[in-house]
Amino acid sequence: KKRWFVLKDGTLSYFASRDASVAKGSISLATCIIEGLTVRDGSAQPSMGLTVDGRQMLLQAETKKEGVAWYLAINCMQQQLDYSRKVAAEGQQPDPRVLAFFKQPFRKTLALDDHPLSLDATTAMESTIRFHSALHTVSFSRAGLGDTHIETLARALAGNKFLRRVALEGNGITSVGSELLAQALAKNESIVELRLAGNLCGDDGAVALAGSLASHPGLSVLDLTANSIGDAGLGALLTALGATPTGLKTLQLSRNNVTDAGAGMAARFVSAHPDALVSIFLDANRVGDEGIVALLEALPASRLQELFAGLNLYNAGSSTLRRLVADAITRTPSLRHVDLSPLVLDEPAISALRLLHTLDAAGSASSAAV
Repeated sequence: KKRWFVLKDGTLSYFASRDASVAKGSISLATCIIEGLTVRDGSAQPSMGLTVDGRQMLLQAETKKEGVAWYLAINCMQQQLDYSRKVAAEGQQPDPRVLAFFKQPFRKTLALDDHPLSLDATTAMESTIRFHSALHTVSFSRAGLGDTHIETLARALAGNKFLRRVALEGNGITSVGSELLAQALAKNESIVELRLAGNLCGDDGAVALAGSLASHPGLSVLDLTANSIGDAGLGALLTALGATPTGLKTLQLSRNNVTDAGAGMAARFVSAHPDALVSIFLDANRVGDEGIVALLEALPASRLQELFAGLNLYNAGSSTLRRLVADAITRTPSLRHVDLSPLVLDEPAISALRLLHTLDAAGSASSAAV
């Protein structure tokens, strides 16, 4: 039977016609069970199942797009009711940011940063995020998330086919949570940007994430800044990138524990795989002169556009490093930015920069900055 529906205040009312003023019936979302959208009995359009007092109803919209929109709206309202009841039973107040998310089911960005997010809240949002077709960006940075929160969130990420950017910076995610996120990435091909700066992933976490890169070719930005990652973790990531072509272009490992050995691995990688990475961040690690020399000598064979390696343990007054910087700038056409602060350039390097800036203004070369 064809019916017209109105969703309001936790109740789904249905009418015999578009112009009808009296509902033929209503369904309380507080007591019904909602099933996901599924194509049933050879129908071209998916239908949504509602179980009310033991009786199952199948609801099907005129188009798939309308069906997804209705499912999302109903799911959001039901999750809002469930979450509010649960926290009230625990003597707590619901997070108004979470309620706002449920009340705006078609928003594209969900940013719940800089304030602790409870496990009840992440659990309540799991199914909504999993099936959310409008959501493109999720940011739960500095939200007090631990591995238990990530277990819930990872299930949502694994099921969502529309998310593009995920930021979970400044939480307490360890290698355990990293493994859960890696498993989610292996099932999700839509995420292009994953930011995990300021967590506790360590080498084991980096190894776990490296294992997911082959099955997630769309990831273009991976930010693992300040995660206590050393040479082993960097090596695992580079090995994974070298073994299978991926879309990863920006690898951020600033403020970690990478040494000369890791920088040497990175140098060999960018030489052997010039088209792999566009930007690599290794600033504020434990790289000395040997590692910086290796990176600078590898640049002309690469197509890197950005190298951030400042604030490491090299000799900022080294004439060898200044010469290599000038050489790298002049012999690496792709280069846009080199950061080796507090290295002070000598006149040859400055002259090289002036020349490149002049040529860049004429549209025939790239510019670089140190």
